[in-house]
Amino acid sequence: MTTYAWAAALCTVAAAAVVAGGLTLAVPGTAQASRADCESGANGFVDIAEYQEGAEKHRLELRPGALRPGTLTLDVANIQGRQRGFAKLVAGQSGDEFWLDWTTNYSNGNASSWVQCGPFVSPDSGPHTTAAKETNSADSWRFRACGSSVYSDTVKCTPW
Repeated sequence: MTTYAWAAALCTVAAAAVVAGGLTLAVPGTAQASRADCESGANGFVDIAEYQEGAEKHRLELRPGALRPGTLTLDVANIQGRQRGFAKLVAGQSGDEFWLDWTTNYSNGNASSWVQCGPFVSPDSGPHTTAAKETNSADSWRFRACGSSVYSDTVKCTPW
């Protein structure tokens, strides 16, 4: 293959990559959530201890009736002098996932956007917590705890 042929082939591949990249960027999609959205102070969240206690606001079980049901709660507590909300997983299984959703635009039973703090993967039966976010008395400012069992792809969430 001549130098010209190599250069032409390289240009063709580069052009295809640019076009494909442009098409990929032009297609709207769902934002990928990550722990980085709430760890180490991101978005105003604070890291808390795994054993943090709080007042339970909502509760659900990832595996109802199981020996380790994976009890997921939405809790609030005074943390660093402020009222904060967080999700907590107790009696889970290794591989269970859980997270905290936070919205500032809740209206008529729905939220059109939110920050997902997680998912966190449970290494054992717990307890384990998400980072915590300061609460607010505005009706549009809401939290919910969500999770899924290692044995199922079904996602369950507490009410907002």
